[in-house]
Amino acid sequence: MDAITFNAQTGKHEAAYAGKDGQLNPTWHGLGQYFTEAMDTLTAFTASGLDWRVVQEAVFSMRGVNGLLQSLMEGHAKGETVWSEEYQAKLVEKHRSASLINIREDTGLELGFVSKHYQVVQNVEAFRFLDSLIDEGAMQYEAAFSLQGGKQVVVLARMPQVYQVTEGDTQVPYILMNLCHDGTGAVRFGPCMTRTICWNTLQVALEEKTNGKRRVRELSIPHKGNIQDKLNQAKNILFASQAKQEEYNDKCIVLAEKRMSTAEWVQFLDIMCPLMDEKDPDYTERRQEKLKETRQAIREAYRNERQDTAPESAWAAFCAVTEHIDHLPRRGANTLQKAEARFNTTFYGPGRDMKDRAFQTACRFAGIEVATAS
Repeated sequence: MDAITFNAQTGKHEAAYAGKDGQLNPTWHGLGQYFTEAMDTLTAFTASGLDWRVVQEAVFSMRGVNGLLQSLMEGHAKGETVWSEEYQAKLVEKHRSASLINIREDTGLELGFVSKHYQVVQNVEAFRFLDSLIDEGAMQYEAAFSLQGGKQVVVLARMPQVYQVTEGDTQVPYILMNLCHDGTGAVRFGPCMTRTICWNTLQVALEEKTNGKRRVRELSIPHKGNIQDKLNQAKNILFASQAKQEEYNDKCIVLAEKRMSTAEWVQFLDIMCPLMDEKDPDYTERRQEKLKETRQAIREAYRNERQDTAPESAWAAFCAVTEHIDHLPRRGANTLQKAEARFNTTFYGPGRDMKDRAFQTACRFAGIEVATAS
């Protein structure tokens, strides 16, 4: 991900996020306008600077332009020097490319080329969709921001439920929604859980089975067809996913009850972060040293005060890995880019995969049956 959007018209970065008890959440650190409590819809929408629209303009291909010129020359050769406006409009439409370009209305920035079937989901529609997920009260927002001038928009909303693993160790469900205004992807969204005492975050896998097994990590909606119908269908799927979130929390409770012996903890660590064999063709002293540093960091997280609610348990082992991933320093030219890298690793890609692997591994130590990937 590139830099958080800076709006020269307002002089602000397009981001708003909430902290906890006056403390900056490391996942969002440096991402823009800071609030000490979760934001309501209006605050999140306006403070993040996402109150702008995407408009579309037609793009003419060179082939279309050449075809139009050819038609003009042929018409001129036939003496057709005067054409009606209606005929000219039809001629232009005939040679119009199948492409459109998404443009940010307030700044005029070209966000990306899309097909003529592409349907825009406006930022405000994302907030409306998330608001519709709760029946009473107002949706609370943890973060909202845009990247690359508005090509990507991310919104994280907090659901009203609270799940308890052990006394003093609770988890709060969120919905993450990601709009790709540059045409590079579908609307992505899905549930995730945050452990409140240290902000560890894990996306909850929605399991949709086909031929016995298939795993769906997140939902997505292509930008074509009737988007509103698809959002309504997605809403139903998200409501159904509540059972998955409850099932996930039930497993976490079992993990917290499973005490790990020293041998089991070492085995868990070896599975999650094995050292390299010197005979490995990819072995280098530097890589080995990095692995040792990672193992040490996970060891320290396993026995820090945040694991006191279920010490030396399978839950503590899992949380040690997620805590390491969420708090790991990220590369970047500045604070903002490092924060974006942290967000990207937390919710997408190898960071999320490693968390999922840690959860599956901890479940096996606790004797919990886990789904296997197809």
